[in-house]
Amino acid sequence: MSEKTLNNANVRVYGSMFDGIWVAPLGTPDPVIKTKADLLLDLPKPWVNVGWLNEDGIPLTVSTDIEKMKGHQGGSLLRTKVTSTEKGFSIGALEESPLVTGLFFDHKDPYKVTDDVARVDLPKGIGTVAVKTIQVVNDDDVTKWIVSQRTEIGEREDVDHQNAAISGYTMAASIVGEAYILTDSQSYLDAAKPLVGASE
Repeated sequence: MSEKTLNNANVRVYGSMFDGIWVAPLGTPDPVIKTKADLLLDLPKPWVNVGWLNEDGIPLTVSTDIEKMKGHQGGSLLRTKVTSTEKGFSIGALEESPLVTGLFFDHKDPYKVTDDVARVDLPKGIGTVAVKTIQVVNDDDVTKWIVSQRTEIGEREDVDHQNAAISGYTMAASIVGEAYILTDSQSYLDAAKPLVGASE
């Protein structure tokens, strides 16, 4: 391998102050992107940022089940076929807010019981919590969005209530709808085809 085939500019280290997970109701229109600067702007309502995330960041998971098909002679592997695909990410939210606990517990909006006390009723059973999400990660001059039209919240981890750790709400999120990536990485811009119908 020659150095000409290596490109340090394509090596990413995410984890800037711009990183975050934005949540909106299903069917919310995608934000309009006019320039790369728009990738770093706060999103308009009804988009809401879940806030501080734990130090694990936003782990993205992709898993596939593979069926291996072999021939009789020697039990040789002849073909493989992907039989299922799953994509998702982890939300390690550190802020205790109605958005975060709503995702975690599937509760309705809080309401006041006095002028200075709010109440949240926890459901007996947690249903399917489905939202639209945008994951934003930034590495200096490169920003990446992962836009999911439908994200469903799955497994929840224990919530710590102790004096030696931040109380966080960690939950698995499955991407079950259409999804796409937006990036201003130069390598993708160089490889991208012109937008259909765009004026030259």
